Amino acid sequence: MEALALWVGGRAPDAVRLIKESLVEHPRDMVLMQRLYYIYFWQGRSAEMLELTQSVRHALGGDGFMLGYHAFALEENRRFDEALPLAERAIAMNPRDAWAVHTVAHVLYERGENARGVDLLPLRIDPCDHLGYFKNHLLWHLALMHLAEGRYDHVGRLFESVFGDIPITVGSDLQDSVALAWRLDLYGRPDPQRWKRLGAAARSWLEMPLLLFHDLHVGMALAAAGDWSAAETQLDRLRERGKKSRHPTLPEVVVPLMEGLHAFAREDYHDAVAKIAPIDERIIEVGAATPSARSSTTRYWRPPCARGGGARPTASRAAPRQAPESRPALGRGARVMDWPKIGEEAVELTRGYLRVNTTNPPGGETAGTRFLAQVLDGAGVASETAESAPGRGNLVARVRGDGSLGGIVLHHHIDVVYADERYWTVDPFGGLLRDGYCTGAAPST
Repeated sequence: MEALALWVGGRAPDAVRLIKESLVEHPRDMVLMQRLYYIYFWQGRSAEMLELTQSVRHALGGDGFMLGYHAFALEENRRFDEALPLAERAIAMNPRDAWAVHTVAHVLYERGENARGVDLLPLRIDPCDHLGYFKNHLLWHLALMHLAEGRYDHVGRLFESVFGDIPITVGSDLQDSVALAWRLDLYGRPDPQRWKRLGAAARSWLEMPLLLFHDLHVGMALAAAGDWSAAETQLDRLRERGKKSRHPTLPEVVVPLMEGLHAFAREDYHDAVAKIAPIDERIIEVGAATPSARSSTTRYWRPPCARGGGARPTASRAAPRQAPESRPALGRGARVMDWPKIGEEAVELTRGYLRVNTTNPPGGETAGTRFLAQVLDGAGVASETAESAPGRGNLVARVRGDGSLGGIVLHHHIDVVYADERYWTVDPFGGLLRDGYCTGAAPST
C-alpha cells in the first residue's frame, strides 16, 4: 500500500525502490512481483524485467505462472531459444496460462515464423476462455502473423470478428484495434467506417490521459478518423503535460511522434519524416513490448505507404510487401554505428534463416522468401516474391541510391542441398549457436 501511495502520488522511482526492497524480504510475493514487472513492461525496460524474474525465480520454484513471466522476459531480451521451450513448459502445466501463450506469439513473430504461428496460435489461444480483453490481444498477435503472410482480406475479417461489435472501452482494445486498423490502411484495405467508430471511442479518452503508449493510439485514432479538432486538442494537452513532466520521454519523444503521425495522416510524408526520424531510436521509450513498440510503431509512419497503396496477391505471385523508401544504411547524420548491436542482430537473423528448411528437392524456397520479406519490411525495404511453381519462390528487393555511383547486386540461392542428419551432430535446421559459431545447413552466396 505504501508503494501504491507513492505511485499514485507521482513518486514512481520511490515506489519502484520500495517494491524492490520488499521483494528482497518477500521474494514469494507474486502480486508484488507482478506489479513491478508490469511497471517495467509499460516503460519498455526489458533488461529490468529479466533481472526481476531472475531475482525471485529461485523462491517460486517450478510455479507455472512464474515460468510464463520469466519466459516473456527472456523473449523481450531476444533470448528466443530459452524463452520458447520455457513458455511451452508453462503451457503444458496450465493450458490457460495466457501470458505464456503471449510469449509464444512474440517469439514466433520476432523469428519470422509466421506460418507456424498461424497454425499453432489458435490451438494455444482456444483454452484461454477465461480471459476478457487479453484474449483479443492474443488474437491481435494472430492477425499480425496473417498480415505478414500477405492475407490482408483475412485480417480485415479477423478485425471485424474481434473488434467489430465490441464496445471499445478497455485501453488494450483501443490500442490493438487502432494498431491493426492503421496497418490495414497501409496494406490497401482502408475502411472509413472503421475509423469513424474508433475515432468516437478515442474521444472518450480525451479527458482521461493514461499511459503514453495509450495516448499515442488515442491520437492516431482521432487523426485517422479526421477528427482534427479533437486530435489537435489532445496534442496541445500533451505539449502542456510535457512542459511539467519530469520525464523527458513525453516532450522529447511522444510530442514529436504524435506531430509526425498527424502529418502522416494528412499525407504530408516529408513533415512526418522530419518529425519522427530524429527520435526513431527512442520510440521504444513509450513502453509496451517489442512487437508493439519496436517493430510496429515505426511502421506506422514510414512513407510512402499511403492509404490505398497495398498490392493484392495473385494466384502465381505472392503479394508485394508494401514498404517505404528505405532508410540510409549508415544511419542518419553523423550517428556512430553500434557495431555490437548490429553484430547481435546479424547473429539472430542468421539463426532464424537457418531454421527455414528449403532442402532441394523439393525446394520450398517461398518459406525462405517469407522470412526475408519480413526482415526487409522491418527495415523499410519493399520486396516482391514471384513463384515459378507452387512453393518455388524468388524474392526481389531494391534500395535506390542517389545515382552518383553504380549499383550493387546481392544475390544468393535460397534452397539448400540435402542434409543427411545421420552425419550431423546437431539439427541442421536448428540454428544452433555454440562456441561462438552458428551451425546449420545454409544457402550460399
